[in-house]
Amino acid sequence: MKPLVSIVIPNYNYGRFIGQTMESAVGQTYENVEIVVVDDGSTDNSIEIVNNYVEKYENVTLYKNPKNLGVVKSHNKAISLSHGEYIVVLSSDDYLDEHFVEECVQKFEAYSSAGMVVSAMHLVDDKGVVTNAPNYYGASFICKGISQCRVFLMSNTFVPSQVLFKRECIENPEVGGAFKDFADTSIDTELWYRICLHYDFLYFDKRLCYYRSYIGSYSKSYDNLKGAMQYYLLRQRFVQLAKDNEYIQSYKDEAIRRTPLFCIRSIRNLLMAGEYKTAKRYLRLAEAIDLAIADSKYYTIVEKIIANKKLDDIDAYREAEGEYLDSLKSEKSRGVTNTAPYALPDGAELI
Repeated sequence: MKPLVSIVIPNYNYGRFIGQTMESAVGQTYENVEIVVVDDGSTDNSIEIVNNYVEKYENVTLYKNPKNLGVVKSHNKAISLSHGEYIVVLSSDDYLDEHFVEECVQKFEAYSSAGMVVSAMHLVDDKGVVTNAPNYYGASFICKGISQCRVFLMSNTFVPSQVLFKRECIENPEVGGAFKDFADTSIDTELWYRICLHYDFLYFDKRLCYYRSYIGSYSKSYDNLKGAMQYYLLRQRFVQLAKDNEYIQSYKDEAIRRTPLFCIRSIRNLLMAGEYKTAKRYLRLAEAIDLAIADSKYYTIVEKIIANKKLDDIDAYREAEGEYLDSLKSEKSRGVTNTAPYALPDGAELI
């Protein structure tokens, strides 16, 4: 029999999306799958929707938390209630291609040294319109995990729904367990980093995940500066976790220096969402980290947009943003550009 794969779905008030999430889980072409849903005290119709699948499918189980436990505890509870050799944490507003599990397991079977397999993804908005997200990388490959750690140190990461990982990883004492209550907006990034410190990394350049992303969600994510501070603290943690690795330590100063990139990405999203007041706060934070930004064309344009509360010339904005981001590049950031697809990690082997 094929290895058991656990699709674990933590949920809180995503009734408007979870039906599609469940359909994608029960519709996998891979034969040996269990689906574990943990509801964290939803007050919408989520439980009613999931119960329809519990009644119809023997491999679907629903657990209801007696009280709201929060993101980290609910994620870890879902994992602890599962039994699969491989695990994907499927966000309850995302959904999977029907071949996600089957094709990712095939990669594990072919490359047993990998601790996690990451697929490319689509973007889907709240109305169900699907677009192709820029691929993180432009090719399928396997590499030493420490090489991917260096990329994590310098840039973005992967959403849980596009990652299948081995249970063995989180049971390995050196990895240190599943999700940590360190930075609640970055719990996945922190786990992927710890896995890659001890296992090879495999990227599969095929879109097998649909990640829900829409402008209306940005104001909730960025209404304070917590995200930017967590970005900074997470890089500090990455450096500490690899304190004895000279390869990672050689990039620590550059990684911290790139913190303004998070602010710039946040400003872009906030301007698109019309959240000008919060965008101004991120601009001031970026200035505190990098005083040189105040002399840039980018700074002048953003200040004008915020003052007028209108994004008139998107082309001029993008040009100025690109020029400023280019100014942050250095030899240490070689191969890690500001936009996807990124250059492959050091030592990557095409597959």
